[in-house]
Amino acid sequence: MGKWVMPISIKKYNIIEHLKKQDAFVWKAKKPFKKGDTVYVYIIAPVQEIRYKCMCVDENVSKETLDIHKYAKESGVNKYSMFKVIKEFSEGQLPWAELHANGLGQALLPSRVFTELDNYISSKE
Repeated sequence: MGKWVMPISIKKYNIIEHLKKQDAFVWKAKKPFKKGDTVYVYIIAPVQEIRYKCMCVDENVSKETLDIHKYAKESGVNKYSMFKVIKEFSEGQLPWAELHANGLGQALLPSRVFTELDNYISSKE
């Protein structure tokens, strides 16, 4: 299974508040997420850290599921995946500077987690 870092802007949708009430969410699938993949949710500025470890539970949600999760809809996007939180990291546990020093490139698009970053995140779990 693959491992990914997926950036999410709380200015677009406050995923932190959403995940206080539910343990799953739907989001655009700009990369080829597969069911069973591990996806680390990186909250971009102003938070700038990984807050959640998730699993992809549906790589291509149905129109009906997307209609239930209207917050996820974005113009020009036609593929969405569903993710379930399996771990929440505490504030400051996986900040940008340390992630970047351990192999995370620009956190603007979903990116694969390679060995150095994987080892770093695992050491913090």
